[in-house]
Amino acid sequence: MPVFATCSARQLRRIARWGDLIEVQAEQVLARQGHSDWWFFVVVSGRVTLSRDGVATGELMPRAHFGEAALVGLRPQPLTATATEPCVLFVLGPRYVLSLLSLSAGFRRAIAPHVEPEQFAEFTRRMHAEGEAEWRALAARNSALAAVGARTPAKTSGGNLPQRDRLPGRALSLAEAAAALGALPPPPATAAAEPSAA
Repeated sequence: MPVFATCSARQLRRIARWGDLIEVQAEQVLARQGHSDWWFFVVVSGRVTLSRDGVATGELMPRAHFGEAALVGLRPQPLTATATEPCVLFVLGPRYVLSLLSLSAGFRRAIAPHVEPEQFAEFTRRMHAEGEAEWRALAARNSALAAVGARTPAKTSGGNLPQRDRLPGRALSLAEAAAALGALPPPPATAAAEPSAA
């Protein structure tokens, strides 16, 4: 999993203890825009669609990750993530992601490559401040909708929505987890260096 590629062996052992491998069915909503569905997912198999305000914005394939945008600063989820087909996902909860961010410079670089290492603390403070403003704006919007009796946007059927503090889907057995991780596609090959002209 590229996002953990630079973690030390000790950190990888912690990640293995902290995380869960789960299987979800197609149409399972993994994270909802504007909610505190604070999970960090790595796609092991299958595909996940990302959308904003009901419009698809991207698709994640195996080895890709998502969820960190809301976890850094504990912000509302910026996107909705939905399994496009049956998927296997590696999942870390918020406490473990925040612990890993404090322990691993490599993990910090993997999820925020645009942030210089010495600026990461300031980056998280800024994300937290922006998150507080986003929560206030969401609360004001919902209050205004309630005051005029407007309906909130249509919701997906309850069976497919995340439940607070519960992972979606089914946890894999050790044998299933080993098989799923063994089936991960290999990392992209790096271009071979061309021989220099003599």
